[in-house]
Amino acid sequence: MGLFGSKVELEVSAEPTALSPGDEVRVRSELGEPDKKTRSARVRLVYVNSYRYEDTDSDGDRTTRTRNEEIVVAEEPLSGAGDDGAPAAGAFETVLRVPDDVPPTVEDAVEWMVKVTIDRKSGRDVNEEVPITVASAPDALAAWAESSIKHPSEARMDVEVDRRVVRPGERISGSVAVTANEDLEGRALRVRLRGRRSDQDGEGVTYDGAVQDLAEPAELRAGARQPFTFALNVPIDARASFQTANNRLNWYVEVFVDRKLRGDPTGRLEVVVHRPA
Repeated sequence: MGLFGSKVELEVSAEPTALSPGDEVRVRSELGEPDKKTRSARVRLVYVNSYRYEDTDSDGDRTTRTRNEEIVVAEEPLSGAGDDGAPAAGAFETVLRVPDDVPPTVEDAVEWMVKVTIDRKSGRDVNEEVPITVASAPDALAAWAESSIKHPSEARMDVEVDRRVVRPGERISGSVAVTANEDLEGRALRVRLRGRRSDQDGEGVTYDGAVQDLAEPAELRAGARQPFTFALNVPIDARASFQTANNRLNWYVEVFVDRKLRGDPTGRLEVVVHRPA
């Protein structure tokens, strides 16, 4: 229970608190006697998108900052308004639906909640929040899981996997055939699972998963096709693939030649990490 302002009390609960896109959440609001400043009340389903951006001051100095943007995806007025349009005291139930095309809960990026707000004229609004979690929809990013592999200029790296939509804790098994366009040598030929997050600051963040050596050292001759097999475990704590207007997280199976003091030729096949409810 929260006490805000001089006279307005509000208590909020939600059920269930773990949802998937398309699910409904029932919000129960218990409102005490409104004061004279109370004008209206609304129940909202929102997520807060956290993202990094680059800020430039008057001297031209650039600083990376984090912004939290609140996105409202569903909203209903609190029922039971009095004659003057303001909500009356009592208990109310509101049902909100999670849209099909929203991002899932993602640590440090997307935080979901049910939020009830009592609007008070010339006074501090009353806000009560209930945290919830929203799972990812397995087919929401289907196009990502159908994209073609990206080959480096130095070699063709044909990757095949047994699945391209995976859950944390699952295993990706597959094969890769490497055909070098030029002689390539390195410390090793490796395959890994890697997440790449992109924000507005342009810096990017990587999340490393499993790595497997395919050949050590790597000795690839121009025109020769060399096949390999692999199996990678998806980390149990892997963040879900997501996309918002401000940032996104893509996961790839990457095959690369690990070269000392030189760029690593890398082929990338995108997979989607799906976190169910």
